Amino acid sequence: MASKLSLLFLFFSWLSFTFAGYAVWQRYSPVPLPPPPPATASGLPYRIRLSSVGLDLPVYPADIKNDRFPTTPDGVTFLASSQLPGQPGTAIFYGHNWPRLLRALHRAQPGQVVTVTFDSGTTRNFIIQNIKVVSPKDISSLSPVSDSVSNLILYTCTGFLDRQRLILTAASV
Repeated sequence: MASKLSLLFLFFSWLSFTFAGYAVWQRYSPVPLPPPPPATASGLPYRIRLSSVGLDLPVYPADIKNDRFPTTPDGVTFLASSQLPGQPGTAIFYGHNWPRLLRALHRAQPGQVVTVTFDSGTTRNFIIQNIKVVSPKDISSLSPVSDSVSNLILYTCTGFLDRQRLILTAASV
């Protein structure tokens, strides 16, 4: 009986270490994106800044591939199939909850200003309206806030083992 119990403990230990290794691999091995495009007059977002919490990052455009949101370890990803910031509808930005990336979003407050700089050199400001934590399955939070005004959604993982999503919604000034 004791040897069967020992084997059972060994099996569950191996299973736990395997799962932990997979979780670490998944967190630190994102789908790679190409480098950001060179500055042109195309009107794509190039940088995003939330000065009040010390966030200032480059923006990498990407589209959903095989039901996965590609991410980058170097900045914030702009969902290219969403609206451009400043256009009617919702622009979606997302990235990792890493200290050098979007961890600072946890300190954001409603009323603070998010600035998007475009590759043409122009900027657009957005005022944070709402901050909430939701389940990753709650995709309704990524739905357009309004089709008639310009909004921005910025989100990252949060919670124990990044099991939830922190969603920041901002409206154009």
